Amino acid sequence: MCVNPLENIKKSKINLIFPELNLFFESFKANQFAYISKGHILYVHYLYEIMSLLTYSIFQNNKSFLKNKSKDEISRSKILMNRRIFFMRILISELFISFEQDILKVQIYLLLNLLHYFSTLTLNRAVYFNTFLFRIKIRYIFRFIFDTNIKTGEDFKNSLLLGFIYQLKMPNASKLLQKGLFDLFLNYFCVPIYIDSIQALMNIYRDKFGKVLQNIFSVEEGEIKNLHQKINLLNFSQKTQTHDSRMIEIFLELECRISNLERRISRGSIQFMSFYAKRGYASVYKSILKQAELYYRVSN
Repeated sequence: MCVNPLENIKKSKINLIFPELNLFFESFKANQFAYISKGHILYVHYLYEIMSLLTYSIFQNNKSFLKNKSKDEISRSKILMNRRIFFMRILISELFISFEQDILKVQIYLLLNLLHYFSTLTLNRAVYFNTFLFRIKIRYIFRFIFDTNIKTGEDFKNSLLLGFIYQLKMPNASKLLQKGLFDLFLNYFCVPIYIDSIQALMNIYRDKFGKVLQNIFSVEEGEIKNLHQKINLLNFSQKTQTHDSRMIEIFLELECRISNLERRISRGSIQFMSFYAKRGYASVYKSILKQAELYYRVSN
């Protein structure tokens, strides 16, 4: 038995798809001996065996696997992959529960996972949950939801549940969920410390993959430093619409850049953030900013 089965999960690069695992890896590394003494390692090994099967099946759904497939076969394959991602996050929630994470935060994580899965079933491209903006925003929230600096309450969980019920009864009326995600993103996740967290993550990626992607790392590191400078110029004592809009723009760009880098690291081993590959980073980011401006007005 592997003493630290999570090392094998890390080697699979599955954290490129599930960015929330990066925080878990850090926590496990810092406290692994305490976890082993409590017997948690046995449960992790059990979860690891199941996660390994899902990890393999997710990465199998790559470009070479889909090559020469019909449109129907590709569509079915994507639906199956989204189901596997949904169930993988349920397993990840078990990891966080077993290692004494805030149960309320785990419940919110599971609700967001459900919302993300529903979004993959949305065919209407005009719907909020099928926009680039939603995909980037929910990915950024997943990335930091378990950070100890994020303090969400029972009220937010209840409003999220109410939004689900509202959406199920009136599928075209998604404003409540939009506003809930908007408030969560702006009030809890648009915080300067997360630029530092992304820079620390990039240092880890550079040590592992920098030789292969040296030019890409140089560009992205420079751009993220620029975002840090932009944050420092903002006046946090003035909570105006202009300030909020600027914050949203900066942190959306932050996630766009790290996600694009993670897509490049995966080297096409999965149809991951495939819209980048089809349209290019600049085009996608421009679309996201337009959508953010539109839905900012809708959410206020």
